[in-house]
Amino acid sequence: MELARKEYYELDAQLQPQKQMKNDNKKNKESNQKSMLVSCIALIFLMSITLLFRYSSIIEARHQVYSLNNQLELLTNQKRMLNIDMERAITSEWIEQEAMKRLDMNYPTVEKTHFFAVDQVRLAKLTKQIENENRIELVKKPKNKASLFARFFSSVVGLLDNTDS
Repeated sequence: MELARKEYYELDAQLQPQKQMKNDNKKNKESNQKSMLVSCIALIFLMSITLLFRYSSIIEARHQVYSLNNQLELLTNQKRMLNIDMERAITSEWIEQEAMKRLDMNYPTVEKTHFFAVDQVRLAKLTKQIENENRIELVKKPKNKASLFARFFSSVVGLLDNTDS
């Protein structure tokens, strides 16, 4: 009988540690599941944070594009207005109106107008003479200012002599 008891106790001893190992495996499985759950939650959190950062950078870029488009539109309008002002300043009607308004410049009246009679033959001769002198002056450039002044003075005296005769 003793032999049977010894065997019975041996079986109990062998069965008891196996139960503890199963409990340890269950604890390990539960801890593994908890760690996997925590890591999945952390991964989802990190992914959502990166998506938020990307979305915020996209929104910021869109805002910059919008503000640059607004600046471009303002500058285009300003350029258009400057072109309109430039075109208006170029036209002679605007210049005439501004001269009349700001400077009080008006067209002369009949009393203030003086007419001169010009002899056409004499004018043609003088014009031809001046053109000839200009051609000569272009060919012979004066070497200094004194000779330029002397030529100018002599041409004026020559013109006065021609008008007297």
